[in-house]
Amino acid sequence: MCNIDELFAMLSWNNTEEIQQKGIESAREVKSLCVFFRPNRKDIWENCAKVLCERSDDELRPYIKNMLEWLEDINDPGATLIEERLHKFPAEKILEHYTHALEKAILTDDNMWTGCLAEFAKDDSVLFDNLSNDHRQLVMDILTSPEKDHREKLIKIIKDREAQSNEKAKRDMENYISKVGDNLNDEQRAFLRRLVQG
Repeated sequence: MCNIDELFAMLSWNNTEEIQQKGIESAREVKSLCVFFRPNRKDIWENCAKVLCERSDDELRPYIKNMLEWLEDINDPGATLIEERLHKFPAEKILEHYTHALEKAILTDDNMWTGCLAEFAKDDSVLFDNLSNDHRQLVMDILTSPEKDHREKLIKIIKDREAQSNEKAKRDMENYISKVGDNLNDEQRAFLRRLVQG
């Protein structure tokens, strides 16, 4: 196997198809896939995407976040290949990563990435159906009004989610105190109640 610099030189679109294919074949031996995620040379991105798309779900699972980031500009070399490969994952395997990516795209005001991610969800009915009601509505809003700033709506969604999470944590603590209350002294009970009340 050649070293990574030699491999990248072979993967360049400036080479013949034959040399590029040899590079792709050599890349199959590389175990650490992180080197293929949009390296500093755009002339190899398309072939890096081909290398990644050949890998199994298990091999790619740790890199779903990186794959979604490749969709920041669907016109970038390799982006459509990565998008197609992402669609082959079961929706539940990418749902959390997708939601985080969509929120990041909106909060950073990256309209192109936001639009690409909304289109991605529209094209994957299982993923779309598994999104929360708020995120489904957000995707629809992005698709129907791409020029609109969706940050305010997302911030409200995040605040509501945090409030629900805090309420659940309080309920869980109250349940815990009820279950173990007989085993606690007054000081311990008071301490736990202070935690619950914040």
